[in-house]
Amino acid sequence: MLKSLLLFLPVICFGSQEGNLSVPGATQPTPLVSFGQLIYEKGMVFGNLSATYKDLPNGYSSSISPLITYGVLDNFSISLFTPVSPQLKSLSHHSSGIQDLILQLEYAYYQPSFTDANLQGTIVVNTTFPTGSSSKNPPTGTGCFTYFVGTTFSYMSPNWYAFISPGAQLRKQSSLNSYLYQWGFSRYIGFLSPKNWIFDLMLEFDGTYIPSTGNLLTATPSIWLSSDRITLQFGSGVPLIRQKGMMNYALYFSVGGVIKF
Repeated sequence: MLKSLLLFLPVICFGSQEGNLSVPGATQPTPLVSFGQLIYEKGMVFGNLSATYKDLPNGYSSSISPLITYGVLDNFSISLFTPVSPQLKSLSHHSSGIQDLILQLEYAYYQPSFTDANLQGTIVVNTTFPTGSSSKNPPTGTGCFTYFVGTTFSYMSPNWYAFISPGAQLRKQSSLNSYLYQWGFSRYIGFLSPKNWIFDLMLEFDGTYIPSTGNLLTATPSIWLSSDRITLQFGSGVPLIRQKGMMNYALYFSVGGVIKF
């Protein structure tokens, strides 16, 4: 009987350290396109560089966005997004330059851990500063301050990750406010995971409702790879509900790394 219990004990103690839970929380799967879920340990710095290309009906847009997130507390983080447009095109017009900066705060009000799963609920607020140019053609910025508030709720197990995240982007002109409804999930694929890495297939749905123009909805399948220190993710977005002038498709790439002081 004692021998049987001793054999079973490692399963109890270490059974959750598999799949998505075999890497630290900072490098477990997070969305490629959807907002939030940037909560890290106190004192940890997470650096990320993402690139986006969007094919538009009359041109294209490209963006490179460095991101730095600092874990102020185990449940509170500060992030700074500093996006730049290498090239924008609309008809015969071209432009480039820095886009609007974003300063974001995120607080995890709920994050219990169980033997084989973790839950997390967060509140996200941010301010977009008009550092881009609204006078360029195409513009690299909105020309005004905008404010965002939203919440996320996520589930993480060795094999599955799922989330939902509603929010609102608020502008001076209320008819231009954006209301976001986002959700997605991923599945850990063990036989495709390199040693000491995890491999997930992810699918996100990102919806936006703007009173003056209506709904738009995109689907973004992606691949997630991460180790104890590094994250890699790439995918492509396609519109399910289109609006006039909306993208034909989008390409995304993201690479991140963890520094612990």
